[in-house]
Amino acid sequence: MAIYDLGSASLAANGEVTGVGTTWKDPLTLIRVGATIVFKTEPVQIYTISEIISDTQINVYNPDSETVPAGTGYAILAHDGITVQGLAQDVAETLRYYQSRETEVADAVDAFNQFDVDGFQQNVTNVNNQAQQVAKDAAQVSNDKAQVSADKDAAASSASSALADKNAAAESAADAANSAASLNTENLLKKDGNLSDLSDKSSSRDNLSVYSKSYIDGKLSTRIDVVKDFGADPTGVSDSAQAFQAALDYASDKAGVRGYGVAIYVPGGNYSIGSGLSYTWRSDFDSSVINDGDTRRVSIIGDGAANTFINDVRINPGPIPLIDISGGNPLAPSSNDPHLRLYVCGLRIQRKSQDRQSWGIRVNGCSILKFEQTDIHWFDVGMVLRDLIQAHFIHMQLGACSLGISLERSAWTNPNVIKFDHVMFGGNNAGCININDGANIKFDTCSFEGTVTPNRDSTYCINYTGGPSEGGSGLTIENCYFENNNVKSDVRIINSTTETVGVHTIRNNSFQRTSSTSYCVNHVEIVNTIGKNGRFVVNLTGNAFKAFGHPHVDGNNSVAVGGAWAEVIDKGNVYEIEKPNYSGLTGGAEGYNNSIVCAGKIASSGISVGGGYNVGSIEKLGAGDYRINFAKPLSAVDYFPVVTLQDSNGHSFTTALSTGSFRVVTSDVNGTATDSSFNFIVAGIK
Repeated sequence: MAIYDLGSASLAANGEVTGVGTTWKDPLTLIRVGATIVFKTEPVQIYTISEIISDTQINVYNPDSETVPAGTGYAILAHDGITVQGLAQDVAETLRYYQSRETEVADAVDAFNQFDVDGFQQNVTNVNNQAQQVAKDAAQVSNDKAQVSADKDAAASSASSALADKNAAAESAADAANSAASLNTENLLKKDGNLSDLSDKSSSRDNLSVYSKSYIDGKLSTRIDVVKDFGADPTGVSDSAQAFQAALDYASDKAGVRGYGVAIYVPGGNYSIGSGLSYTWRSDFDSSVINDGDTRRVSIIGDGAANTFINDVRINPGPIPLIDISGGNPLAPSSNDPHLRLYVCGLRIQRKSQDRQSWGIRVNGCSILKFEQTDIHWFDVGMVLRDLIQAHFIHMQLGACSLGISLERSAWTNPNVIKFDHVMFGGNNAGCININDGANIKFDTCSFEGTVTPNRDSTYCINYTGGPSEGGSGLTIENCYFENNNVKSDVRIINSTTETVGVHTIRNNSFQRTSSTSYCVNHVEIVNTIGKNGRFVVNLTGNAFKAFGHPHVDGNNSVAVGGAWAEVIDKGNVYEIEKPNYSGLTGGAEGYNNSIVCAGKIASSGISVGGGYNVGSIEKLGAGDYRINFAKPLSAVDYFPVVTLQDSNGHSFTTALSTGSFRVVTSDVNGTATDSSFNFIVAGIK
């Protein structure tokens, strides 16, 4: 390929190219209309010549009105490939220069463009004959004899040169034919495709130093683009897994040369991912990796869940997550505790085939995590989250999965200090979220709808098991909405540890039943499988349990408590049809269990103190004489108050007055009525 790169040039927005030190009109340069000019910028800019005006001015096609500054190096490709047509065109232009006055030579050059070797030979013969005729005519022209003689000599020279060019063209044609036969046309780049048919754009950029790693490090070190920098395909036609993995590898800083995280930008589009992606901050078990503390940070940011789609197109992926993120293994020899800070925003991640296979995202070992405006659909498990501290999920949707989320302990810590804020769980078919060994887990203004499971007796929307480090606050559910969930319970709280456990709060929620076919057995189920050492408290406040015309099914309950030492504080709740069931199982008389219908602590002055249950009011009738009124009347008078005096060694006497109240009289050891503080528990049927 002939290249002309003399001097320098600039480009104006109107397509005018101005050269300095150039000779573009010189015929021997072989520059012609249709040739390609390449400006040596970063990235390179390529245009097609539309007009050659002078040695220092040409025009190019510039539809985007781009510019190039003065003094820029350039190269003009005299022809774009070794082809018979291109070579013949060059030969023709040379002949035109030497024989511009000879019509026959021009005909011969035109013949070359038609690839007719025999015709070309005939034109050469005609040129020779004409040369002799020119010599005869020259003798007859007296006014310009010298010029005619020169023309004759030039014609003869051109004829000789043309014959040589003919032979060379024939030779080149044979070589070109052999080369063409050996080419695999599928591997050829299209000139008008702007390199769009490169199969590995990422490697090609590196090889061309257009988007090399050094360029990214220098210009894009804190924000990288999976499309521009790594060649992901936003149309979804080609598999973008390699590009996404390259971006994740770069962000992981495995070489340890950067010391800070990056943002991976995923522009709006439909991306096809054909293999699992993984992100690990350096090495899990490499003892040579130092504990880099609080430097691990990465963000993955899209253009919104309605714009950026990550489609899992893997075939039978098995248990491999689509995106697997690890902050490090706390059991590594280097004791490199997980410190990853992860932020994900503005994506929709889904199984393209909607077959509920594999997991969408697995995060293991993360100190501070936030998912925002990210929807996850059609996986077996949408998210598997292990060993997390301080996670926040906001404005998300986890739907149409078998299970929306699994929160677990792996090897490092219980899932704790985790909040779900405006998250919708809809259309899952094996439950919304399982929380194992949890602590300080909160759902605020979330919705749980249409959980239609194949087995109503073993599935739950929220299935919470308290962890040994639960301490004060366990599970909190506020301002949430539950509707038409075909499950055993909308909320299940279970304790199976003898460690000190916490207090759970279920407040200001709506529990609805609008379908006669898709409904839960219990809205809230509270289970304690351990004795008094595993005692915990559930505050039920300001909730509405509404049926909206759905017929009551025998055995259904708004609240059901199983096992002793599960204390329920019931305040200000609305029970339309299904009442709380605290009598399904019996427990020890001294514990809060299913047979307890009222409990509390009364000061000697007659004031209720501590956590009273179903205590409406207390009346002090006289010295040591107290009347306790139930907040909710009982169904029968066959209940049995048990009183324990706190501040005396005297006696107490109880009397069941009605379904609405009972009487307690306290006295000293001599039987004299005396004010005394006391605890009481009433066992019976609510």
